[in-house]
Amino acid sequence: LVVTIVVLLAMDVMLPALATNDCYEPANGCPRNSKGNGRKIWLRSRNEASCYSITTTGCDGHGFPRLGDC
Repeated sequence: LVVTIVVLLAMDVMLPALATNDCYEPANGCPRNSKGNGRKIWLRSRNEASCYSITTTGCDGHGFPRLGDC
């Protein structure tokens, strides 16, 4: 029971951090790279409950490395 309570408290602290704007593409956009250079990230759509991937050389601190994390 104590372990369950500790886990639930830890998740309660983590959830607001997961719901930040870091999930989204910044307002000024991310530099796209169609030549295969850069890293692939998954971003959440602002108006929909879906995610999309881009290849970018920027956008540090935004997006997720895997779709499941989005």
